[in-house]
Amino acid sequence: MIKWLYMKKILIVVVVIGALAFLYWTVSPVFISKTVQDRVPETSSMSVESAQVIDTPTHPASGTVRIVTNNDGTQTIHYENYNTLNGPDLFVYLAKDINADEFISLGRIKGTTGNISYAVPKDVDLSEYPYVLTWCRAFSTLFNYADLSTIVAAEMKNNPEVCIQVITPARNPETGEIREFPTPCAVPDGWEKIENEVPDLESGSELDLL
Repeated sequence: MIKWLYMKKILIVVVVIGALAFLYWTVSPVFISKTVQDRVPETSSMSVESAQVIDTPTHPASGTVRIVTNNDGTQTIHYENYNTLNGPDLFVYLAKDINADEFISLGRIKGTTGNISYAVPKDVDLSEYPYVLTWCRAFSTLFNYADLSTIVAAEMKNNPEVCIQVITPARNPETGEIREFPTPCAVPDGWEKIENEVPDLESGSELDLL
């Protein structure tokens, strides 16, 4: 009788813990299941090429990914018609492989369906982090991924300056003003890029760091 009561208490504790865990994963903000419709700014350019979202055997997913380049030279990862199984603690990573051995986090997943954008940090070279992963941080599990290498190669072929994240000095030929821009793409039309030249600050030109 005493043994039965002891087993009954253990069973009750297990059930309570299981119920609390279920509520945590389903009600907690770490478990996201929603539709997001992010719009790409009209002033930005979207890559012609797209990458297919690849799922895993236990986590079905679909959609495509494009790279968006903004006027200021920053870039965005944009999912189109995205659909993924939800899960606990999902994040979006830029990674050097699909095992997330080396990665940069773009933040917690914003939604599981729709058209969703994630900003790429300014100092990140997408040629070095060619995979974008949907990753379960709690269990170190890959949900899906896309290989961006084909997009990056095509963009660099069409416009070699698109993906180069390097400070670029340029001069306004009308005023002589000199500024530094975060990428060559951010240099305004008509400005002259300064290559292999140290700006002459004593000449009266102004150097503004953006």
